[in-house]
Amino acid sequence: MSRHLLGLLVLAGCATSGTPAPKPEGGAPADSAIDLRAADAAPDTRLTGDARPDSLPLDGSPDGGPPAVGTSGCGKPAQGTSSYARKTISIRGVDREYFLWLPRTYDPRRAYPIVFRWHGAGGNGTSGGLEIEAASKEDAIIASPSGLGGNWSTAADGPDVELFDTLLRQLGTELCVDPGRVFSYGFSMGGNLTNLLACVRGTVLRGVVPVSGAPAGANCNAQVAAFLVHGVMDDVVPVARGLAAAERYRVLNGCSTMSQPDSPAPCVRYQGCPARYPVVWCQTAIGHDPMGAFSGPGAWGFFKSLP
Repeated sequence: MSRHLLGLLVLAGCATSGTPAPKPEGGAPADSAIDLRAADAAPDTRLTGDARPDSLPLDGSPDGGPPAVGTSGCGKPAQGTSSYARKTISIRGVDREYFLWLPRTYDPRRAYPIVFRWHGAGGNGTSGGLEIEAASKEDAIIASPSGLGGNWSTAADGPDVELFDTLLRQLGTELCVDPGRVFSYGFSMGGNLTNLLACVRGTVLRGVVPVSGAPAGANCNAQVAAFLVHGVMDDVVPVARGLAAAERYRVLNGCSTMSQPDSPAPCVRYQGCPARYPVVWCQTAIGHDPMGAFSGPGAWGFFKSLP
């Protein structure tokens, strides 16, 4: 646990049942204390109606479109270690680094959720602070790529959307991936990329957790379950940018403007969302930090809860 990041606060103005959810342009509500613990990693401060089918196609996809998530990897033997193994994949003629976490108890006959983990600016695929590995234990495959030069492109036709597409497609041929349980989780610039993927790959992603992320992408037209975490003291990505992202999910998912308290505190859940596409907003009193001891278990609990 972090020794220096204690005392996340419940922002009580958001946590009253039946009260309007915060707007992007609004100020922070008054707060009351609650003792939550934040992450060990140093913060990254270098930030430069239901559209999904019940099942996804199992093979093939048109060039430039969302990847078809294969299941041909089921039944193929693979040895998990519950640690990150460095691998590479070619994207547009460039070898891209990623790190793959395969549970030690991996069973090739079982379809696993897959979580794409996107680091903050200046980091790489082994950067700490998100703690999804500890939260998911033996129950998820985690793919943690490295950005080029430590950064991510948020262009809809950029190399990092292609990285997601290609890596997801390849892992579906090598491992037993559940095509209906594809998730994205990222911090800071990785949160921006998560928001972009929700916009342009909403028919592929089941749920997303951007931490300290800003909106990215345009003309989004698919519903995606979303759990957003943002610190009101964030001086790198202002909380208003996180609220703008939450508002986008709220509108796309058809939720009302009202919210009610949700677990874990200090989160609130928008009311009126479809059961498959909830939107949860978690506003803390921390600054620009991945808050992994909070966001990691929160993300995994959210992913697991989705029907």
